[in-house]
Amino acid sequence: MLFEDQPIGIETDLKSNFIDLERLFELGFTETGTDGYDFSISPNIHLNFNCDIGRLHYKRFKPTSITGNLLVKNQMAVFRNVHMNGLGGAMNFDGIVNAQHQNAIDVSSQFNVAGIHVDSVFYIFENFKQTFIEDRHLKGQAYADVMMELTLNEN
Repeated sequence: MLFEDQPIGIETDLKSNFIDLERLFELGFTETGTDGYDFSISPNIHLNFNCDIGRLHYKRFKPTSITGNLLVKNQMAVFRNVHMNGLGGAMNFDGIVNAQHQNAIDVSSQFNVAGIHVDSVFYIFENFKQTFIEDRHLKGQAYADVMMELTLNEN
């Protein structure tokens, strides 16, 4: 029997042919009648998944052959050795999503892209909500090693 505020831990291999991440986020992070997500990570959940996912869907993003490790603990999600194919190329990344702060989510990541189509990146991410440079202006493939840190807030 579980008690209120009692931590729960799951360690498993997660294998799936298809995951609709957009639908999963709708179920887990939205309130009835709202358009956006209210993202949080419960302090009472401890997960360790070795992932092998055939296909994933999130809005316009549809990568394939996703593998890697996901650790969720202490209101943090840690992604290790994640590989996926998509956007005409391959992507590898490691990262941390820290939801310990009430009004902000800190993200730290390092990733490698090999042969992804730049116009597809802009198309999938809806031109990053700007109009200066759009997917229709771009052509070519990108190869890069990137380190990134950012903070997301409700604004």
